[in-house]
Amino acid sequence: GAPTPAVDEAGAYIFFESGDLVALDHEGKTRWVRSLTKEYGDFVGGHGVGSSLVMTPTVLVLLVDHEGPSYLLGIDKETGENVWKFDRDPRVSWTTPLYLEHDGVPQIVVSSNEELASFRLADGEKLWWVDGVKRNTVASPTTNGEVVVIGSSEPLNSLAIALGGKGDVTESHLKWRAESVTSSFGSPLVVDETVFFVNRAGALQATNLTDGSLQWERRLPASTWASPLATPSRLYFFANNGQTVVFDRENLDEEAPPLATNILTVGEEDKLYGYAVSTGQIVMRTGRKLMSANSNVAKTAQTAH
Repeated sequence: GAPTPAVDEAGAYIFFESGDLVALDHEGKTRWVRSLTKEYGDFVGGHGVGSSLVMTPTVLVLLVDHEGPSYLLGIDKETGENVWKFDRDPRVSWTTPLYLEHDGVPQIVVSSNEELASFRLADGEKLWWVDGVKRNTVASPTTNGEVVVIGSSEPLNSLAIALGGKGDVTESHLKWRAESVTSSFGSPLVVDETVFFVNRAGALQATNLTDGSLQWERRLPASTWASPLATPSRLYFFANNGQTVVFDRENLDEEAPPLATNILTVGEEDKLYGYAVSTGQIVMRTGRKLMSANSNVAKTAQTAH
């Protein structure tokens, strides 16, 4: 399935597209199990659900947006019971929520079909929202602590919202809409004063964090579905044909040569969909395999955020 598990000191939490939500300890023993489809109804739609679990200091957060009654859950990690549930109108989306804290308020930011919204982590209360966003249903939101950036496959709908607002902030807190940037599947990446977007056309687009203007654009080896990765010294871009292009973080523009292009063999009918960063390695996920990259290649990823 598409959803990515979450892990803490107590164990692992796995959400399956069947609707099963399972908590295991680190020895693999079951701690608790829920069936969200039995509790709230079958998932409706042709492409399943794709939102991943979000680990926060207090609760586990899960977004289920589909063509049926949708919801956002704050779940007790020890018992599996709801701490809160926010019922949502049907909203087809495969994005993963973003946990952040601003002005001392921990919150969950959700980018979903036609809306960007934030919910208070303590009780699920809706704090602020932006209406009328188009095709923001796959790329997840990101932040630098002051603004939230979302990607969309529709031009003029990749945008930045300043944090700190309340209620409808569609007009009051909009910082910019990027004129020519699109984001298909991979989420935006904020690095210093630049936002990087990747898309299914294989374009890498760098925009100004202040006003969203396009700084430059260049080609990646192939269509890029995975989100970009930043470390203190490197930037990684994962094309779905298995090529990972590595750049010097301090020296990247439309002409900068890559430090390396790492080749991972991917079958003709397969794609590199995503990755996970662990100590000394990058775990790569294709449609058919899970592979660990050489630790020497991944050393610069150890402190990635």
